[in-house]
Amino acid sequence: MKRSTIVSKPIVVAVSALFAGTALAGVPSGVSVKTSHPRLYVSAFDFTRLEIEAAVGPKTFPTQKGELKFTLTPVPKGTGDTATTTIFGDQNAPNSLYVRHADSATSAGRTLVQVVLQRTARVGTTEPINAFAATFEVTTGTPHEFVVTWDAGAKTAVLKVDNVQHPAKWQPAGDGWTASGQKFVLGGHKGDQLKNLSVRNLATNEVGLPRLRGQ
Repeated sequence: MKRSTIVSKPIVVAVSALFAGTALAGVPSGVSVKTSHPRLYVSAFDFTRLEIEAAVGPKTFPTQKGELKFTLTPVPKGTGDTATTTIFGDQNAPNSLYVRHADSATSAGRTLVQVVLQRTARVGTTEPINAFAATFEVTTGTPHEFVVTWDAGAKTAVLKVDNVQHPAKWQPAGDGWTASGQKFVLGGHKGDQLKNLSVRNLATNEVGLPRLRGQ
């Protein structure tokens, strides 16, 4: 899946804030460092420190009872974007949550954003089975706060956008859904701004981002 440039910018900012001008020697295997401007000088210790300091929150994505929160400033579909570009997650992953654009029916200055708790993935012409699906129309170029919560045991899910709750409810056909197949992948239209992304395990109250180790 194409990753939007919005993903790399905040990562670079976070990395540069943590690193204190060290040498290139000792960079871990498999990590490449640009030799052109802008340069970022790091050591193996810096990568270890980054992992420790950035690894806050749930060790894994909460499968049974959780909350996903983020702020999205969407832009209209541009050249190279699809009508259903994924913003978070993977549309082909069963037992997962994904967020995507759904731009086929929007008017100028507006865009549709859909949140789905997918029980089964699409196979050929067979439509996927969803435990929950909600679509909000929002204004482009304006930041919007999305909060989705789920409780697989209670068979409930809620989506709020800018503190307005969507009327969609849990679908019995999706009973048995958990986020056991979740993929932590970011994307979006070129030019989308995704900020303040956090995950909360509502069973343990851990909040932050899932740690790289344990995924």
